[in-house]
Amino acid sequence: MAEENRETGGQASVAQTTEPRPYELKQVQVRLRLSEAGSIYSSKEITSHVRAAEVMADVLAQMDREYVCVVNLDIKNRPINFNIVSIGDIETAIAPPQNIFKSAILSNSARIMLMHSHPSGDLSPSMEDMALTKRVYQIGTMMNIPLVDHVIVAGGTGRTYSLLENHPELFRMSEAVTQEILRGVVQEEKAVYGAQRFGKTASAGKEELDGTNQHNLQYKTKEDRQKEALDDVSKQVDEGIRKAFTNDNYRDFLKVVSRFHTYSFNNTVLIAAQKPEATMCAGFNAWKFKYGRHVKKGEKGIRIITPVKVKETVQEEKTDPNTGQPVYGENGQLATSPKVVWKQRFRASTVFDLGQTEGDPMPENLQTGFRQLISTQEGFHAVMAGLEDISHLPVSFAEMPEGTASFYDVAGKEIVIREGMEQGEALKAAVREVTQRLLHDREQAGNRPKDLSQETRELEAASAAYIICDHFGLDTSDFSFPSLDSWSSGQDLKALRESGNAIRGTASQVIRSVEYQLQDLQKEMEETRENLPEHASARENTRENGISAYRICQIRDDLPDRHDRMFQNLATLQSDGLDVTPDAYSTVYEGSLDGTESGKSAQEVLDGLFEQFNIARPEDFRGHSMSVSDVVVLQENGVEKAYYVDSLGFKEVPQFLQQEIQKEHTSSREESRPEAAPVKSIGNETSWEAPVKPERRRDSVLAALRQKQAQTQSASSRQEPARQIDKENRKERGTAL
Repeated sequence: MAEENRETGGQASVAQTTEPRPYELKQVQVRLRLSEAGSIYSSKEITSHVRAAEVMADVLAQMDREYVCVVNLDIKNRPINFNIVSIGDIETAIAPPQNIFKSAILSNSARIMLMHSHPSGDLSPSMEDMALTKRVYQIGTMMNIPLVDHVIVAGGTGRTYSLLENHPELFRMSEAVTQEILRGVVQEEKAVYGAQRFGKTASAGKEELDGTNQHNLQYKTKEDRQKEALDDVSKQVDEGIRKAFTNDNYRDFLKVVSRFHTYSFNNTVLIAAQKPEATMCAGFNAWKFKYGRHVKKGEKGIRIITPVKVKETVQEEKTDPNTGQPVYGENGQLATSPKVVWKQRFRASTVFDLGQTEGDPMPENLQTGFRQLISTQEGFHAVMAGLEDISHLPVSFAEMPEGTASFYDVAGKEIVIREGMEQGEALKAAVREVTQRLLHDREQAGNRPKDLSQETRELEAASAAYIICDHFGLDTSDFSFPSLDSWSSGQDLKALRESGNAIRGTASQVIRSVEYQLQDLQKEMEETRENLPEHASARENTRENGISAYRICQIRDDLPDRHDRMFQNLATLQSDGLDVTPDAYSTVYEGSLDGTESGKSAQEVLDGLFEQFNIARPEDFRGHSMSVSDVVVLQENGVEKAYYVDSLGFKEVPQFLQQEIQKEHTSSREESRPEAAPVKSIGNETSWEAPVKPERRRDSVLAALRQKQAQTQSASSRQEPARQIDKENRKERGTAL
């Protein structure tokens, strides 16, 4: 800068008074020697590695390939220069540690900072990113050029993700290795790479310490470390299962399952063992980007097990494209070719509870609204409808002895509840009967063992009912369980795990079925409260503005060929003889778009939804994150179009909507609407039995009740004699029971 001022004379001082001084961050290229290349300029002074990261992020965000850069820093963390270590493709870049430290050594750096871009815009670090961070930190510590941070930059947006903030464990070394470094006796890792090639580990050298003990440094691959972490968590699960099934801990464990019923049984055990008071868990990034909150300093995370998709290369037999016959090589053996496939694996992950975070206020909890709704008459019918849907059994009421709350009518294939019970007690009785049928009825339980002891049956049914009632705020103080200590002592770990999986799975199914009905009821009540003309006008305006609504469809959990469809791109799916049909999907979420989306194309809207449902999913979203094999339906100017989430982008699938319309037409034509019979009052209000309709999950409960109320009242006098005889028969069955 001084030379520039001398050459331009007084003009430089004048320019500096009218324009901000451009601060530059020089780029260097490393070959045989250090040489300057292009520079990056900023209007703000670049005096720290944080400021350098901000300047670099703006540049890296524009790159269409993955760039790996190192910023060299002096003793006060002021940037000296930066070096582009590697340029890869859209999702990978090779960054050998020796290349990272070349420019650092030649620049006499005291510290370094790594940065690399994710052109996809996804800030989630891969296992390779974390492994590289750990490796560079260890090497830098040994070379006395420590790594201060590793920053990921999102393509397009320029948002950044600090591995130091989110994964501080990567910037630590074991005490043993640290002591070795301080003593200066760390030896070369001889023959390590040859051992790694054959899937083994090798000792990095031996030294006698204090004349007695020997310290062995072992090289561990990324897969070794992941396996060790998963093994540790799996041991915690085994210990937690034994601890959960005890008299002292069982109710607390069931309360955890009630709050985390969508989690696996293993993860509920882990949460109960580490933080039983937890109410809502999410990863570090989810709290930050989805909820606008951050984890408090010093908080210890909760270790759970999460699924992850990994690429594996398999050998696929070649076939003739014309005949479809297998192809043989010159040696007479079947010819094969490598094929990359996605397989599901599991790894140990860290999440944090809501109480461990601070920041933006959380949105209203849907569960709180459900609990308030259940106390109303409409909510009562919605819960009963959800129980009927999941069990495929109608629920009715009849007189019976005081000591009997409910029973299962084998002949009539229905659940009968005693008349005159309080609303909450009637719901609990229905829940108990439904869980008993789902868990142990031969037609409902599926492949459950038929030789379970009576004590096991009672425990499982009572436990599942307890979870459901606790979830919806019903009183659980009267629940009792067999002696857990004596029962669990006679069970092996496999039997305990099977019972736990059955309890959690059954409770979760019932909860979701009831919540579907309650959501429909809430929507119906909201629409009733709104001013109809204004609502209709607003709806018409959105239609004129282009894309106004969307719905997300995901493959059904009970689909027989679910695993053949999940995560398959469209070409592979069709080559396997499968098609994108509505029968294979269920709608998991519906939403509307505000005016900001009116001028956007379908591709832009789809990209925005993909980011939203992977990074900042809505609170009431119950499906898995949007991924390959999902279908998104957009409503544009009143017309719907369906798009398949492919491995690269989205592809329109018009046949999905055509088949869906035919299906709806057929089901509406064949749908039956049985008459509803009045039952005895609960409290001071007359209630009507919900009509039996197994496929009405998405129907409006209120609309059905209003429609049947007039019919029931007009037919009441004609049905009285038959109803009286039916009551007497039920009373006799209840007495016998």
